[in-house]
Amino acid sequence: MTHARLVVPEYPFWPNELYDADPALLDELASAYAAGRGASALDAERFLYAGAPLRLFDSIFDGAVEPDGVSGVLWVFHLSGYFGGVWLRREIVAAQPDSLLAGANIEPTETAFRANLARAAQAVEAAGADAGTLLAFTEASLYDVENPENPERPVRGLIDTFGYNQGYLLQIVEAPPEGLTTPPGFVSCEGPLFCEYGDSDDQAQLGALDEFRSAAAMLSGTAAAGTPERWQELGAVIPPLQALAVDRGRLVWSSGLSVQGFPQRSYEQLLDISSSFLQAIQAIVLAAVQSVVESDADLAVRAALANACTDIWLSSYTMGLLDGRADRGIPTFA
Repeated sequence: MTHARLVVPEYPFWPNELYDADPALLDELASAYAAGRGASALDAERFLYAGAPLRLFDSIFDGAVEPDGVSGVLWVFHLSGYFGGVWLRREIVAAQPDSLLAGANIEPTETAFRANLARAAQAVEAAGADAGTLLAFTEASLYDVENPENPERPVRGLIDTFGYNQGYLLQIVEAPPEGLTTPPGFVSCEGPLFCEYGDSDDQAQLGALDEFRSAAAMLSGTAAAGTPERWQELGAVIPPLQALAVDRGRLVWSSGLSVQGFPQRSYEQLLDISSSFLQAIQAIVLAAVQSVVESDADLAVRAALANACTDIWLSSYTMGLLDGRADRGIPTFA
């Protein structure tokens, strides 16, 4: 088997009870990536920010990850999120030196790091709980909940997270940097919680999405065998929530954030990262909906573990995006 090793520079991390470093898992993922691409075609950024996360999500949805065995997986998502944020900040600041992001600099702290663990820890705990507790958690995870520390900024649920990232991806696909082009057929979205993605060799793909096509068909009312009442109810509730989030994603990435000034390679790389995140959220939210409607605790376990990974991925990404220290490095292949 081809062996590859990712060299990881300094990153914010404090010992905690939820997850710890697992270099052996990272080496395994890197070697599998190298075996598929060939040693001369290794791209550390596409691997860490898109390929490795989707491979781990496929393992989770295959049932290969248990609640008590998720530690190393969460650590890889921490690396992917943090360094993905550092990379994106670097690209935006280089393209837009006068952007609002260029003036933001929030150095990671242990307090913030530990606060970011809370939601992921709840998801992992729910994955190991009894069926009733797990399914109640899974249903609640679909919707926004009040944030007692800041009532004006609710904790976003999976429906909102999907919609926001759908709007964000569509915005940067439809409005590429001036003079650049978007890969044809990169993404198309229609109906509740559903997008389809291009099949280019350079676009990371989540195999688990195929497992949830029937759930999307139920929500849209296009299932061949008809739509049970509970699916109809959710098919009516979800689209307005999703649409509000889509509009917010488009707004943020057409005003405060932008890809204007990106070179072609960086633009395509961001498309790949963004597509990977949306694919993951799509699978998680459809798995959560299906598990709730069908009272499927086994599927809910997989959705909860994937949800925990997404929480770490997103919170670590935000940490990296706002970390303005000039000495931040990016992982590379040895």
